[in-house]
Amino acid sequence: MLELLELKKSYSQPDGSALPVLDIPEFRVDAGEQMAMVGRSGCGKTTLLHTIAGISRPDSGEVRVDDWDITLFTEAECDRFRAQRIGYVFQTFNLLSGFSALENVMISMRFAGQTDRQRALHLLDRVGLGHRTGHKPTMLSVGEQQRVAVARALANQPKLLLADEPTANVDSGNQQQVLDLIRDTCREEEVALVLVTHTPEVSDQFERVDRLEEFNQVAVAK
Repeated sequence: MLELLELKKSYSQPDGSALPVLDIPEFRVDAGEQMAMVGRSGCGKTTLLHTIAGISRPDSGEVRVDDWDITLFTEAECDRFRAQRIGYVFQTFNLLSGFSALENVMISMRFAGQTDRQRALHLLDRVGLGHRTGHKPTMLSVGEQQRVAVARALANQPKLLLADEPTANVDSGNQQQVLDLIRDTCREEEVALVLVTHTPEVSDQFERVDRLEEFNQVAVAK
């Protein structure tokens, strides 16, 4: 489902020199597999997720999702592919402030050419927001906004779900509920899951836990 080959990514520094961030010879996640990725702050976890999703372009290498190398796509093609096949739970939510919780989920569906209102309502209900579907982000707590983001990421029945610290901003009483929703939905719909976390209570629930520093050659070199 997901395969990275000879993936390299760097950023330009103020002096014009390159700052290497990712150097990954090989990384794979099978269809329907669930794994947690851990690592110290600043080791490139979010950059890796952005590169897998096509939000950030690598310097070189292959990013294969569902047998498609997305590095060969134009920006518009990559946007369409992501909308149809990749769900993303952003650490900063990225909700549209002028739209309700339901509309935020529905807009995500429209990008992928879908309009399944019942699925959107069902997902919001599963994250405990069935009574707040008409509320805009400013009317929701930080934790509630994160739960809307989870529902939005699952809306289009993606082949791959990327989750960047999905429980970090959820209150302790709802963290397990959100995690269970993500994992149960991925299991039911055979969605591959790559979840980034710094919380042992979360990573310990996964059979596969990879530490980015162990396969990112940039981190190994340091």
